[in-house]
This record gives sequence, C-alpha cells and structure tokens, in this order.
Amino acid sequence: MKKHYVIAFLFCCITAMLCAGGKKEPATAAQAKSAGNSSAQAAYTVKVVVPANAPAICIAKMASDAAAVADGAVTEYEVLQAPDMLQARLLSGEADIAIVPSNLSAILYAKGTGVRLAGAVVWGILYGLTSESVNSIEDLRGKTIITFGRGLTPDVTVRELLNAYGLTPDKDVIFNYVQSGQEAAAAFISGKGSFVILPEPMVSMVLTKKPGSKVFLDVQNAWKEKLGGDSSYPQAVVVVQKKLIENHPDYVARFLAQLEQSINWAKENPKQAGEATAKLQKGIQAPLIAKGISRMNMQFVNAEQTRPALERYFSILYKADPKFIGGAMPQDDFYYTTAK
Repeated sequence: MKKHYVIAFLFCCITAMLCAGGKKEPATAAQAKSAGNSSAQAAYTVKVVVPANAPAICIAKMASDAAAVADGAVTEYEVLQAPDMLQARLLSGEADIAIVPSNLSAILYAKGTGVRLAGAVVWGILYGLTSESVNSIEDLRGKTIITFGRGLTPDVTVRELLNAYGLTPDKDVIFNYVQSGQEAAAAFISGKGSFVILPEPMVSMVLTKKPGSKVFLDVQNAWKEKLGGDSSYPQAVVVVQKKLIENHPDYVARFLAQLEQSINWAKENPKQAGEATAKLQKGIQAPLIAKGISRMNMQFVNAEQTRPALERYFSILYKADPKFIGGAMPQDDFYYTTAK
C-alpha cells in the first residue's frame, strides 16, 4: 500500500510543508522544538510529523515561533520529505500527531493503531492547466490529459469528477499517465501535451515557466458543485494518537487551537509563510510557496464538522476500491471530540 500514500500525497504532500525556526536535519527531515515553562526536564515530549508542502505550511508559524503548547511539554516538529514514512512513524508510535492524507487516516484506524481524526486542514490542491482556449471541464471532451498516479486516490478523484459532469474517462477524455507530478509538469512545459492535472505548488511553477498557460479547472470547486454538497473534499487531515488524547487532553485542545491560528496566519501572510516553510523544507523556494498559498485551500475544520464531507469522500473511494480506506468506513470512535 506504500505506493498509495506516496502519490496520494502528491496532492497534499506535494503542496506545502513545514516551518521555520528549527534546526536543519541532514537527509530528509527538518525539526523544530518548543518547550513549556518548566525549569528542569520537560514532563513529556510530543512529536509532530508532516509531509512536505501544504501540510507543512499549516504548521510553519508554530514551528518557527517554537512557542510552548502547554506547560511541562516539549513539542518537536519534523517535515518528512518521503511521505510514505508517515505510516511507519504512526504505526510505531514514534509520532504523536501527524498531518496525513485523509484516506491514510482511515487505513491506520482500520489497523487498530489508536489513531483518531482531529480535523481537516487541506481541502484539495488539484488543478487543470492548459495552453488552449478552453474554459470549463466540459471542454475536455475529446482531449488528452497528462496526469500521474494511475489508480491512486488523486486519479480516482479526477475520474469521479469527470463522471459527475457526464464525461466518461478513457472514452470522452483520454489520460496520458506519467510517473510523477514532476514528470507531468515537465511534459506540459515542453509541449508534449496541451492539458495537465497538477497539484500546488507545481501549478505556480508551471504558470511561471510556461507563458500562455492558464488554470481552466479548479478540481475543488468542481467537486463541491457536483459531489461535495457544502464543501470540497478533505484531502489532508490531522490525526492524534489515542494515548495522547487520554493522557494530555489539554495539550491536544491547545495544539489544535494553535494549528488553526497558524493556518490563518499563513493565508494572511503568504510571503512570511513561504519564508518560514523554506527554512524547514529542503529544496523549496519561498516565493513559489507564497504564490501558491491562495490555491492550497488550507482551513482547519474540527472532526465533528468535517465528518459529513469526509464520509462522502470515503464512500466514493470505497466504491472505487475498499482498500483505499482500509476496507470499511470508520466508526464513531474514529472522530475526536473534546468531550472524550
């Protein structure tokens, strides 16, 4: 299933990650610590892990400020350049809090890990770009689209959306699959196709490097119009280990409140958020992050309010392949509430 997570997060994971103010780690990670107001050794440590890009932007201010979440606690933040490491960190218990693809949260729950969903933070980052004179999804009839992740959750999302608009995938619209989002962007820039599906921040990169290209399809808005009811699909969510909720409920509540504030700050201060993220995420350009933030659809919504949209999304993934969500819909105890 690793492959599912790698490219399922080339939606969310290829769209923005952590923050500033931490020390650079060698290899694939960057970390920052914040300590509570304790004179000696902290009573407990909380490890927070996120993949690169959009999820990292969500926590950028928290990590760069290194402010205490709760007295007696040390919070460590880490950006994972390899998103498939998320599952291993949560299964081993090494990570206490994480931002993950929404379907991975259901898979971890099905494995009996004790992971609980605390809220959604990224509501889709996929866009259709073109160099032709088209203006809507209906204009794709008879066209070929460069895309990536055959059979994975991003692919399923786009295919279900086309069906909802009366376009039959592989008949009315042809898909030219490549290995990755990077390869899809390169193919489009070099003129190997006139249509491409990409996530942010790749969208911003392509618009900069290929004059005359434009966004003709906001997958999130189209999803909301046809499939989502009142919202887009919750692509990335924050999960918390059950033991942390039970042992330190005040910490969890305060962390989520600070996370919401951090996301709002990033949206209001894209330049500073880009700089903070670039200090922790290896190889990302701050201006690119800043330019793409407006298309990253970051918003914290608690578990109770997220549940209807999440269950709609999970039901669609389940119909495509039950394994996408671990074989069954999560039960009531999957959803964190402050009353627990």
